Amino acid sequence: AQQSPEERDDGRRQDREARRRKRSVDDTRDSVFNDNCFLTLNPPDENFKKSLVMKAIKQATRTKRPNGTHQATVCVVCDRVIIGEEKVCNISTERLEENRHRISVVAYEEFYRKPLHPLLVEQYSVEGLDGLLLSPRAYREGDNFECCQTCNSGMQPSKAKKKGSKPPKYAIANGFVIGHFPSVIQIPGEVEPRRIGLDLDADEFKEKFHDLFCAALSTQRAYGYVFAYTGGAQKSLMGSINFFEMNQNHLASAINLYRSTGANDHLITVLCGRF
Repeated sequence: AQQSPEERDDGRRQDREARRRKRSVDDTRDSVFNDNCFLTLNPPDENFKKSLVMKAIKQATRTKRPNGTHQATVCVVCDRVIIGEEKVCNISTERLEENRHRISVVAYEEFYRKPLHPLLVEQYSVEGLDGLLLSPRAYREGDNFECCQTCNSGMQPSKAKKKGSKPPKYAIANGFVIGHFPSVIQIPGEVEPRRIGLDLDADEFKEKFHDLFCAALSTQRAYGYVFAYTGGAQKSLMGSINFFEMNQNHLASAINLYRSTGANDHLITVLCGRF
């Protein structure tokens, strides 16, 4: 349709205003960009730079001990290596004693209702703190041990005074009494036990009996998972997941009890570990 002169003039006016607004926006953007190009940053203060360097050196050499040797930073409560930028805390023997009712062998045996093997008790014992499940691999300086931040928070006096308080989440006494291969294995005999020495430092031994294999052999399993589901062809899968404290011996007994009922045991699936 043919436009009238008034409509044409109005259209030209709108076009001119749109072009003017666009030029204004472009000029503003260019001005901001040019201003930022000429901004100058002041160099950091020398004392600040020195503090960063000293902090980095301290972090990189925190495994170096006063005698010049290096020893990994291991938590005395959970036996885990403290890596990365995680804070290394110190915990005193006094505070460990205050938490005896939470991290002792007696507390472990009372909770799990079974005695610990003497070899495991020996592997998680520290001189001067008999009866506590602690890591002998943790660095000790006088009456202080290295400890991770998680366990240090869980061992505070306020939590130790609570009646029936559980150990810290990752503590050895919280079901993580896994242990390691002994250097000597004793096999019961008719006359006297047979002793077999193991060269734990040999490459062949390390290749076959690595840490994962040791953990697999351990009868200690703090937690377990069970996935139960139903479904089939052209049917939606429906089920549940259960997370619970467990013990392998009890689990095996439960499976045997299930079989004794005469139920179909063609398929028994037990999923354990981290998923």
